[in-house]
Amino acid sequence: SAARGDAMHVQDEFTRQRELDAYRIVDTLPQAAYDDIVRLAAHLCGAPVALVSLLDRERQWFKARAGFEHTETERRIAFCEHAIRAPGRLLEVADAANDPRFRDNPLVAGPHGVRFYAGMPLVTPEGAALGTLCVLDRTPLAMPIDLDAVLKALAHPLRRQMLHWLQEPERHFPAQTHPFEIGVCAGKFDRRSGLSQSTVSAHLATLQRAGLVSRHRIGQWHFFRRDEATIAAFLHQLGETL
Repeated sequence: SAARGDAMHVQDEFTRQRELDAYRIVDTLPQAAYDDIVRLAAHLCGAPVALVSLLDRERQWFKARAGFEHTETERRIAFCEHAIRAPGRLLEVADAANDPRFRDNPLVAGPHGVRFYAGMPLVTPEGAALGTLCVLDRTPLAMPIDLDAVLKALAHPLRRQMLHWLQEPERHFPAQTHPFEIGVCAGKFDRRSGLSQSTVSAHLATLQRAGLVSRHRIGQWHFFRRDEATIAAFLHQLGETL
């Protein structure tokens, strides 16, 4: 029944999101290994845009990107949302403007003008599709190469890199990392600093845009020592110390 199908989807999404959270990769800093793969994907496929996209709750976040300025989009408009529904299979959209699933999508109808998409799901050993390696173009295409073979081959080292991250996360943070995480918890900060959760979150978002902190999971942040004075001043407000 439709109700049973919806319930199964909710359960599957819960499991998928739990696996993504376990990798603690969303909102981490750029890494050369991922950047090299998207540049190679763009070159081999002759596409102006290539992305490593991860589907995180209400957003699509890009671990690596070539030819695309944004670090994330709303999940509801993500082509990759459709791709992860069929793990292990390439989703290819030859002309999004003529595809009823995408023709009204802001990425298609808006200034980005996406017409072609191909995405290979990134699937964990447990079978969860966390996101995709994908390429996009602003013209409808019939690629002269075997996209399935190319993107599948490039997805293998991506999955190995992500699995290595999961198994040994402490090796992937810079040497200047401050060795603790701090929770964005209104109760804690109200008691210790008098700051509201919204104020704390706004300050953290500013530091994140500056590359000084990284969000590991909902409510958990990791501080980097590259600008100790700025971070120390912020932590002082919260009653923490370096």
